Amino acid sequence: MESKQRKHDRFFVQNNAYVSLGSGFTKVGSIKDISRGGVSFEYIMYDDPPMKSLQKEKIDIFVSGNGFHLTNVPCNIVYDIAVNTLNSSPLFSRNFTYKRCGIQFEKLDKDHEEQILAFLEKHTTGVIPVKV
Repeated sequence: MESKQRKHDRFFVQNNAYVSLGSGFTKVGSIKDISRGGVSFEYIMYDDPPMKSLQKEKIDIFVSGNGFHLTNVPCNIVYDIAVNTLNSSPLFSRNFTYKRCGIQFEKLDKDHEEQILAFLEKHTTGVIPVKV
């Protein structure tokens, strides 16, 4: 359930927008929503330990086939939860866990802030209504 106390509006994101978390693109997933204060994304986890809340990280935000790539955005992990488990298939020997991760941006420098605003302007489709 959404809180009425959200500081920034959240926006739906167009297709092909992704987040990579950590060095070496260890976790990459599709963006579900984004605001001036943070982003949530979904990814497939395979045999990795869960990420800790309030763990300081850096993320990249990019749009496939577009050239937009924002790097080294400082952030904290707010949550990292399983949303669905995909059954194993003949191609894989183990199950995958589908996860959703919520990220809060840390203090952004002027360049990061401007690029987040540009992303919101060019790659979002509308404000997500707040549920009461």
